[in-house]
Amino acid sequence: MPLFDRPTLYLLVVMLAAMSAVLLVTVWRINPKMPGLAWWAGAASLGGLGLGLLTLSRYEIPAPSLTTLLRGSLLFAASLMLLEGALCFMLRSSQQRWRIGLLVLPVFMALSWLTLDEPITLQVFQDSTYALLLLGCAIAMLRPGRPDERLVNTISAFFMLGMAAVLAMRAGISAQIKLPSTLALHPIHDLVCLALMLFLMGWTYCVHMGCYLRSQRAARDLQREESITTLPGPHYLEEVLRQEIARSQRTGLRFSYLLIDIDELRRANGLRASSMDTDVLRAFGMRLRQFARDADFACHLGEDKFVILLHHTPSQDHLRGAISRLRQNLLTPLQLKQASAQLEVNIGMAMWPVDGLDQSALASIAMQRMQAEKFSMFKPSLESRSERESVASV
Repeated sequence: MPLFDRPTLYLLVVMLAAMSAVLLVTVWRINPKMPGLAWWAGAASLGGLGLGLLTLSRYEIPAPSLTTLLRGSLLFAASLMLLEGALCFMLRSSQQRWRIGLLVLPVFMALSWLTLDEPITLQVFQDSTYALLLLGCAIAMLRPGRPDERLVNTISAFFMLGMAAVLAMRAGISAQIKLPSTLALHPIHDLVCLALMLFLMGWTYCVHMGCYLRSQRAARDLQREESITTLPGPHYLEEVLRQEIARSQRTGLRFSYLLIDIDELRRANGLRASSMDTDVLRAFGMRLRQFARDADFACHLGEDKFVILLHHTPSQDHLRGAISRLRQNLLTPLQLKQASAQLEVNIGMAMWPVDGLDQSALASIAMQRMQAEKFSMFKPSLESRSERESVASV
């Protein structure tokens, strides 16, 4: 038998879903450029509409099977948008995923239509699909990121995992029931509604907190950015490095310190080889910012020297791959206002705690390795080997 009065329970769920949608749309309008928020606002709106159709199941309507199909399709689309929003929020954007989602939605609707006459099979199929998508959302939110956001993202992943767990539990119980009438009166439906309501509100609060942390950090970064490179300066590096060392001492996770030096500006499209004007520094700073994104930290030490902190480098292979990607990124010519410029860079690396336990030790090791690469007589032919030997020594 049902644990609660179904119409009252469904009305409460619909009201809370509508509140979540309003809050997320408001947060998105306040932060329109924040990755993932538009997808989450759309998901909350579609999800609220889909849950609103729950109330129609208590009344006689011309074609209840079509309502069931529409409700399931809306909730599936909302789950897809939740997953896309989580990936974008964690800076894993893609131009192809939403197109794939548009192809998957008709397949889901077709499979739901084929099982309309089998309520138990339909319930198991839909709940299992929702659970898998929510599990993907939780995994996406657990990607290593900025230390100040990690706790909020982890709690958000917990709420998503909770929603996935209750849906998977209902799918498992539904698979063991033989009669549709027994499934309709089973108390698991009430428990799932209550659990989803609590997890939904907790997740909405975490989204709000995550957006608040990012907007606050963006405001702090804007105050500390240099006017030319648009990157933070050396004073901000000291603060971030102290926080990173404290975090690594507490968690045991390794991070790396990369020192980048612009070695030579080649003549390109009429640009003098000796010039280091503001356009070059600004374009180079933007290139480093794009590489670091929000997961890592890039700053300008002064003149032609820059630093990148890789917040999570668990192994030598991970560090070697990051340096290779950075070098390839920086070898791409810079597109300036009236010309293009090809830069040569030298990179020195140091890993905590192998190369040092404080800022001065890490900076010293990175400087030595950068100087060794810079003044190598055989740099063009031995660059890759010297890099491998430097990383291997870590």
